[in-house]
This record gives sequence, C-alpha cells and structure tokens, in this order.
Amino acid sequence: MLYLNKGIEKPMKKTNLRWFFVIAAIYTLGLLIWIILTPSLSTDKYFVGTYSLPRFLMIAAMGFLVLLWLAGFSFSKNQRLNAFFEKLFASKAIKVALWILSIGLFFLILGTFEETFGTLNILLNRVLPLQMLAVLFFVEILVFRAFHLGFKPALPKFNVQLDVKNKEQRIAFLALIICAGFFAAVCFHYVQSQHKGLVYPQNTFLFRPEDRFNDFFNPLKGSFDRDPYNPERIDFIGGYLPFGYCVSFIFSMIRPWTLSCGMLVAFFLIFLWCFMRRVLYNKNKLRYSEIISLFILTALTYPVLFIVDRTNFDIVVFVFIALFVWFYLKGEKTLATLLLAVPIAMKGYPLVLLTIPLLEKRFKDIAITGGLVVLLEAFSLAIFKDGLIVEFSKMMTSFGTAFSIAFDSGALIRFNSSLYTFLLFLWPSLSDTAWFSKAYFITAILLFGGLAWTMFKQKYPFWKNLFIIIIIMILFPQSSGDYRLVMLIPPVVLFLSAEERSKWDALVILLAGFVLIPKAYYVFYSDINLGIVLNPLLLITLLISLLAIRFQKHDQLVKA
Repeated sequence: MLYLNKGIEKPMKKTNLRWFFVIAAIYTLGLLIWIILTPSLSTDKYFVGTYSLPRFLMIAAMGFLVLLWLAGFSFSKNQRLNAFFEKLFASKAIKVALWILSIGLFFLILGTFEETFGTLNILLNRVLPLQMLAVLFFVEILVFRAFHLGFKPALPKFNVQLDVKNKEQRIAFLALIICAGFFAAVCFHYVQSQHKGLVYPQNTFLFRPEDRFNDFFNPLKGSFDRDPYNPERIDFIGGYLPFGYCVSFIFSMIRPWTLSCGMLVAFFLIFLWCFMRRVLYNKNKLRYSEIISLFILTALTYPVLFIVDRTNFDIVVFVFIALFVWFYLKGEKTLATLLLAVPIAMKGYPLVLLTIPLLEKRFKDIAITGGLVVLLEAFSLAIFKDGLIVEFSKMMTSFGTAFSIAFDSGALIRFNSSLYTFLLFLWPSLSDTAWFSKAYFITAILLFGGLAWTMFKQKYPFWKNLFIIIIIMILFPQSSGDYRLVMLIPPVVLFLSAEERSKWDALVILLAGFVLIPKAYYVFYSDINLGIVLNPLLLITLLISLLAIRFQKHDQLVKA
C-alpha cells in the first residue's frame, strides 16, 4: 500500500506455506465458533438442533475449510502445491482482482451493519461470516504475496522535528492515516452494531440511513415546479440561494431522480480521481502503489464518504473550486476567477476565495465575477414561478424561517465543523442571546481581515493561501456540514506536491489526516458526536500551524 517496492518487483523468494495455512485455519475456526454460538432466529424452521438449513450449511462449509487448511498444512512441502501458490502470489492480475474484491466486500459489510440495503440486510447479515472470511482470505493472500516479493514497507522516517523528506513519503503518510482511521472507525461501529446490538447513531459515522441522499432529493422536491420559496409548503423550506435551486431544477428534469442522483455521484468520484491524479501524479502510467494511494485518498476519506452519503450539492461547489485551483495553477487566472461565480451563486460561502485574486490586485476579474453572480441570481429568480420581484421577497422570508427552524431543531449542529456550532454546543444558552450571533459575525469578519492582511504582507505561495482560506471557509460560517470538509482536498494535495518544505511537514499531514477521518466514537446526545468538538479544534490547530511554520523551497531547506 505504501509504495510497494516503488513499482520494482524484487526476485521471488520462498514463502513458508505452513504459516499461510495456520493463519487461515485460525480465523476460519474463529468464524466457525461465531456461527455455532449464534443460533437461527426462525424457531419454526430448525433443521438440526437450533440451526436452520442455511446456517447448518455454513457451519459445514466452515468446518470443511478448517480441515482443508489443516490438510494444506500437512502437505505444505508438496511441489505441485508450492507451484500453484507460486503462480498465485506472482500474478499481477490476481493482485488487482483481490484488492478490488476485498475492498468491495468490505464496503458490503459496512453497508450491512449500517442497514444500507433495506430488506436485503436480513440476507446479508446471515452470510456476514462468509463475507468476512472472503475479506480475510483475500487480504492474507495479498500480505503473503508482499512478503513473497521481499516486501519491506517504506514508511516515513521521522526525526525529532517530524521531518517528511519527499512527495512519496508525504502521500504515503497521509494514505496510512486515512486508511487506518477508516478501518478503525468501521471496526468500532461494527462491534457497536453486531455485538452490542446498538442502532443509529452508535452503529455508524454517517448520517441516519433512512435519510440517505436526501440532500439531493429535497432540493429537487422544492425546485421541480420552479417554486422553491413557496411559504405554503409543509415538507420543504427553501434555504439555498436562487441559483442553487436553478441547478437542482436542471437535475430534476432527469427522471427517475435516482438516476440523476447516481449520475452526480459517479461524475463526482471520477472527477475527484482525475483531479488528484493530475495534481499528484501528472504522468501517463501509475505504479501499483500510486493507484492504491489514490484509491485510499478518493474512496476512504470521511468527507468524501459523507458527501456521497448525503449527495449534497456541495459536490457541484467542490467541482468548480477544484477547476478554479486547476486553471489557477495553469496560469489562466482570469478564467479561474470567473469559474468561482458558479459556487458563489449556489452557496455563497465560496465568496472568501475571491481573496486570492484580491491579493494579486486582480480587481477587474473580481468585478466581472461579482457581476456574473448577480446575473445568475437574477436569472434564477426570473425563471421561478412568480417572477423576479415576488420571488425575491419570498426568498428573504424563506431564509429566515429555514435558518431559525434548523437551529431550533438542532439540525445545523449535528455533523458540523463550524466554530459557531462548536461554541453553541459548549454553551447552549448562547443560542437564546441576541448579541452572540452579531458578535460572532463581527469577530469572524475582523479575524478574516487580519488573516487576509497577513497573507498579503507575507506573500505566501498559492497552495498556502488556498489552504488558509479553505480552512476559514469551513470554520467561520455559522454552519458547515461535515461534507464541506471535502473542500480541504485541493489544498491538501497541493501541499503534498508543493516545492516548499518544512521540518514540520508531517505535523501538517497528521492534522489534515485527522480532519479527514471519521471521529464519531462517542455520541453526546441525539446524534451529536465527538466530531463536532474535534473537527473545529483540529482546523484551528491546522490554521495556526500553517501560519506559524516557515516553509522554504526544498533546495533552500537542504542548504539550511
């Protein structure tokens, strides 16, 4: 996983097959005991003792496999058997297939205990031991293959100052943190669900399963008839800017809506993969280790999983922010700035990204972008049911209603990374004081202004300015759902591939990695978990670190 042999396979060495069969026998026996200790639930369909026919067949199959592994142990020195495993461990096709199958099965297990598959969960729960057996067996083959090739994990070596020397080590370190954080969270919630019998919110780090994808479907319900701010609706209250509902109206024309949702998710994942691939590895052919690292950064990152789970329209916002970053790196700064008009018109909060062209005194680009935002909003209001003027009045009323209901119900506090919601969580009484919201807004503006002045005076590189502004964009608004953490991916990948280095690089990666992993290990009340505390604190620490650490060009750092 962590740059396996750096793409160069070492000569084969003999693998002790006896250990392969011993380990396989141990976990198979453990799963067999698990099945035996779990009787069938259907008392009227017992086949043998307290076991139904399917469970009895699973017991028989597991018992046969244990005997098979023991037989393999006995004949482990057989030449034909050794030749078979030589091919198994050496085949590249098998290597890729096993990775895909093991990860696919792991996600299937994750979906099973999260009740993702509805009524299908009953069947999947019954065959859960078989799924786990397959995952363990595939992973064991991959591990033995690695040792068969003389694998030595190239983990980053740290000195007292936590120094990470090159881009490969940076990527490997971040991939390790995300992979470990993901699997730790899944295992924890699996135990919570399957062994302690706990249900939502203790059995998952995502939002409630019955509400999955509704951040996509709800705006479609409000916009398909071009009347998103209708005060008479009881199932929907419009809280997006007009252009946000204009975008959702476009998606509502694709029927069925599940197809529209699937298309958006598929496009997002493909785009994310391509973006990270081009920024991190701008070359034609990737090594196997690089593919695995990209997969981890794409598919196992908490905000990516969360935004797919919600299918929030922040997906579109992310795409345009990533395009802004890409074209800015290409030197097409005017086009990059103009692209910001779309996310600003959709959600408003990306407005702070105009700080980047502002630092370069690109006032004309900012003015044109502002004009485009106004035109997009006006056009959206004009095509709505009651026209520009009436819809504007309805919009202002709807905004106030949506915001108050959301905070009164606690909807904007759960799964949130905002400093504002963090303070409300610590001191709930602040929500009843009129001065707090105004004081927070003024303080946030002053802090942002101070940080912008610091960036202007210090003349930071682009990736650092972007990193600071993205943190501000997530941290300072009154509400920032955890899906918004996905906006950290562009500055993180830019940092990984940046020319600037510091002896504290690993500290930045460690903080960023902790932000990008699930942290719902403790639920305070309702479905408000530990993430509401840790995410803002980690973002603040990361912001301070970026401001405090002095980054230098790599050759300058080496000379120093």
